[in-house]
Amino acid sequence: MHRLKIGIIEIVMLLGLALVFNTLSIRICPFFNIFKIPCPGCGLTRSIICLFKGNFLESIQYNILGFPILIFCCIYIILIFIHKYDQLELIFVKHKKKIIAGSIILLIITELINLQNPKLY
Repeated sequence: MHRLKIGIIEIVMLLGLALVFNTLSIRICPFFNIFKIPCPGCGLTRSIICLFKGNFLESIQYNILGFPILIFCCIYIILIFIHKYDQLELIFVKHKKKIIAGSIILLIITELINLQNPKLY
């Protein structure tokens, strides 16, 4: 239960910080600040905010990873609540190479999409 409390506090703090920076239009992305192009994560905060508002199309326009990441986070939190977190770790360990390869491919595709996305500049 201690792990759950710390995890929830961390998520709330990160979300709060992201919302403050997003509201103030401050870009803290080092990738964007150095290279002046969006990274695969650029627009995620705005994408998830749009999901909470019910603007699904606008969410996808900001970043296609917003919906999958939100779903994964919800599943992760549910697994922690029902004490099945260890099963998720076993899946990750068992399929580590496939997950890493799939993540790299997904990040490359997202980066190529973000390079063409006028909402991120």
